[in-house]
Amino acid sequence: MLSLGAQMLGATVLHAQLTLLATDKGGRWGSIKPGYRPTLSFGETDSAGRQKLHSCVVYFDEWLPSGPGSTLQVRLVPVDLSRWPAIKAETNFQVMEGTRCVGKGKFALRRYPSI
Repeated sequence: MLSLGAQMLGATVLHAQLTLLATDKGGRWGSIKPGYRPTLSFGETDSAGRQKLHSCVVYFDEWLPSGPGSTLQVRLVPVDLSRWPAIKAETNFQVMEGTRCVGKGKFALRRYPSI
């Protein structure tokens, strides 16, 4: 069975590769930790031309250095999936802190064993 996400305790979990921008490229000064809560941008705008942002919680697939310039395999848990656009494998996104882009990512297609 192929799945972009999985249901865990009532929450949708999406898998992605996330790259944090280096500090000198506008990225964060410090590292992130499991439970990090950025907003994501998929390039959408509202009727007034403002960028639409979507909240999520980030968890790591494995514990690796997670500072500026790092690339990580992560699990994203949307705060309100009903407000997100349709997501499929290879969908790109920007990681935002306020109006500042601090990273980028791409959703991954994950394979789960049949039950």
